[in-house]
Amino acid sequence: MRKTVFDAVNAGQECRQKLEYREGYNARHFYDIVVPCPEYPRGLYVEMRLVCRDADFPEVRIVNCHEAR
Repeated sequence: MRKTVFDAVNAGQECRQKLEYREGYNARHFYDIVVPCPEYPRGLYVEMRLVCRDADFPEVRIVNCHEAR
């Protein structure tokens, strides 16, 4: 799945940044993307959190994924 997300972002697919307000998340910023996936007609929804803000080598952690709604 990491490679699928990596390939989608490198191909120019946009990741959206959102502020999460669910209880227990303390208003953290998350990023999400829907990537093509043959198993899911609407794609695979992937939610990530930025863990390293390095401009040259940013790092994200995948925290959730499921069929896009």
